[in-house]
Amino acid sequence: MGKKKRRNVEPVKPARRRLSSRWLILAIAAAAAFWYSSALVGHARGEIVLARLPKTPYVASQTPALARIVGETESALRAAPSGPGAGRLGQLYQANDYYDEAATCYELAKELDPKNPQWPYLLAYVLLMKGETGTVIEDLLRQTLELDPRYEPALLRSAENDCLMGNTEEALKDYRRRL
Repeated sequence: MGKKKRRNVEPVKPARRRLSSRWLILAIAAAAAFWYSSALVGHARGEIVLARLPKTPYVASQTPALARIVGETESALRAAPSGPGAGRLGQLYQANDYYDEAATCYELAKELDPKNPQWPYLLAYVLLMKGETGTVIEDLLRQTLELDPRYEPALLRSAENDCLMGNTEEALKDYRRRL
């Protein structure tokens, strides 16, 4: 029988891996670190909000329903701090003449939801209800109108504030912008 012919076969080279396992492990570790640090930042922000919430006034004397709604809203805000949550609590306080508590909640809402023109406007309104006038109100209304130049309540309140401060020309401009 004849000799078997040996085939001249070249060795197969392993396919080149695009990512080595080291890079994959490093990427997973970086993603985990990012997730953990963002969770810590969120937790820290929540703790700051909780520390700055106003002490709940004794609202049960008004109605049990109000006490329940304030308690539920505050609990929801403590569980998930947000601008709308702080603003909602502020609106509850404002509607029931707790202006100091409402102002604190609007300040928090403004920090947590800085692009919403409602919060600086409502803060200005509550401060006006407390008797504040002048540049503090003017600055808050200006912030509101920078966020939304057509925010009509702020245009009217700005004109009224200008009248109170004796700036009739500015008041006239604000009223015209409203039209």
